[in-house]
Amino acid sequence: RRALPTVNGNVGEPRGWPDVAHLCGGLPDTALRRARLTTAASIAFALGVLPPGTVGCGAGRGEGGRLLLWIVGAREAMEGELARRGLLAEPLAALWPPAARHGVELILCGPEMREWGPADQRPPPRPLVRAVSGTLHSRLQDAPALTTEPDAMLLLNSGVGTLLLPLVAPWLPTLAAVL
Repeated sequence: RRALPTVNGNVGEPRGWPDVAHLCGGLPDTALRRARLTTAASIAFALGVLPPGTVGCGAGRGEGGRLLLWIVGAREAMEGELARRGLLAEPLAALWPPAARHGVELILCGPEMREWGPADQRPPPRPLVRAVSGTLHSRLQDAPALTTEPDAMLLLNSGVGTLLLPLVAPWLPTLAAVL
């Protein structure tokens, strides 16, 4: 791997799609490959620009010291399918250096998700991915998979940026539970 620039002095960041393609196995940089890696690249970028010391500096709270990330608002047909095809956790580990060092455990949570657990139980840095069905605020009350506080949480498809109450209203209980 070639050296990449850093953000906040400690986290490597791909400069663009050629870097993403290089870090994810060197396959050709095509429109289909970009579409398949967009979610992982977006998550890696978001985690990479967090202030130093907030996440990824040491072992995580997940199984075996993996970094535990909750992906809230996940959808079975999108994030669930990407995860099962190896296009979410594995590219994230290639693009975000702390995940490569410590491993990553992803919990996909959303009302459109089906419940499923990790198929691969190999030790870190091998990623673990599991899914829980329901809204986060309802699952925090009764889901054993969500009893450990995450190292980071990402809210997808929340509509918060639109400032439109009909889109945001279903998220208000979840936002209240995590803030």
